[in-house]
Amino acid sequence: MPTELLTHVAEHMKLLGYQIDSNGLDYLYASHPTRSHAILKGAQGAITFYGFMESNNTAREDRLGYLEFLNALNGGATTTHFTAWEDGRLVYQALYSGPYEKSAFGVFLVLWNLDTTEQFKTKQDTLRKYMG
Repeated sequence: MPTELLTHVAEHMKLLGYQIDSNGLDYLYASHPTRSHAILKGAQGAITFYGFMESNNTAREDRLGYLEFLNALNGGATTTHFTAWEDGRLVYQALYSGPYEKSAFGVFLVLWNLDTTEQFKTKQDTLRKYMG
């Protein structure tokens, strides 16, 4: 069952065009036609936003180049942390904490989208090189 904070955040995101799906699980899936999708998991006054992409053989064969790409993503991010799992999957996450407040969450969501959607656009050639 979603927390009160998660419920407020989901309603806010719906107003911005996100489709929110829960499927009765303890997390929500937020999708949008032009922005990065996110898995939202709430716990004790905070929500973690997660996303991931499958990497390809190039990411495994050119590990140094792939990690340099992740470093570039982290260097351009304000709220989001990018990492590679052992299987090479690109995982990114950010934490929104505190009570729901419309303008504070709005700023967080703008930063999430700058860190993810906008960086993926500006680094699309490298992203295509390493992602499935």
